[in-house]
Amino acid sequence: MYRKISFFQSRCSGSFCPTILSAHWWKVLVVILLFPLVASAAKLRPNFRHFSIEEGFPSSETYFVQQDREGYIWICTDRGVVRYDGYRFKVFTKKDGLTDDVVFKTYLDPSGKLWFVTYNGLLSYWDGKRIRAYKYNYHIRNYLQNRVATYKSLVIDRKG
Repeated sequence: MYRKISFFQSRCSGSFCPTILSAHWWKVLVVILLFPLVASAAKLRPNFRHFSIEEGFPSSETYFVQQDREGYIWICTDRGVVRYDGYRFKVFTKKDGLTDDVVFKTYLDPSGKLWFVTYNGLLSYWDGKRIRAYKYNYHIRNYLQNRVATYKSLVIDRKG
């Protein structure tokens, strides 16, 4: 007549009788619980975008990319450094405080200051509002005066 559908299966032995879900319903429960996780993981796939000069990028030649603590993406190019906020590019050059338009690398120091290493070997940094030349660049210039090699690295100690 009517078939009794049970969500639970009873496995009793002696005086102990635990009630557990049947194997079929376990599978259904797992699918129901895991579906939101799988669906949200599919949304987390990275979104890759290609930018070119037509979108406002200053150059097709890039050397380094770094994200700062505020979330801005800084891109080093042969025509300045680019700050990308997710919507727009802001290009910084020698006019804006860089020591050279060719920027090879950025470094984030422990205090959050972003440093720029340029082709001429001199340093600049972002102070949160604008780019400033490092106040001891004259020491670097004197050191590099008769050198041919360009330095593309920087070491920052714990004090900054």
